Amino acid sequence: MGSGRPRKLPVSNGGSQAWKELRLEILIRDGYTCQHCGIGVQEGDGSAHLDHIIPRVEGGSTTPDNLRILCRTCNTTKGAMEGAKNALAKRALKTSEAEGAEKVFVPTEGNPEPGVWTF
Repeated sequence: MGSGRPRKLPVSNGGSQAWKELRLEILIRDGYTCQHCGIGVQEGDGSAHLDHIIPRVEGGSTTPDNLRILCRTCNTTKGAMEGAKNALAKRALKTSEAEGAEKVFVPTEGNPEPGVWTF
């Protein structure tokens, strides 16, 4: 890091050495604690999940400021909620287009401001 060049960030494939190092960095930073419910997690037992705060599909990056540790339960719940939100947004869009109405825009965690909403 002393060279002044930004470090190349790993792709979240779970297997590369760079990804494992980044995951460990976030575990240490977050104190081996779920950042949602506060439960302690451990490395290697499947309880610690590295979560993109703003999902990659919504433009979130794989950088420390967009990553956090969640426990298995919180990460699974978050994923299910995001899936339901996306399904509702798609249904609203299909309905509005079928009825000839204007598109319905749904704010996301990463794009909450009018003018940069996604649908």
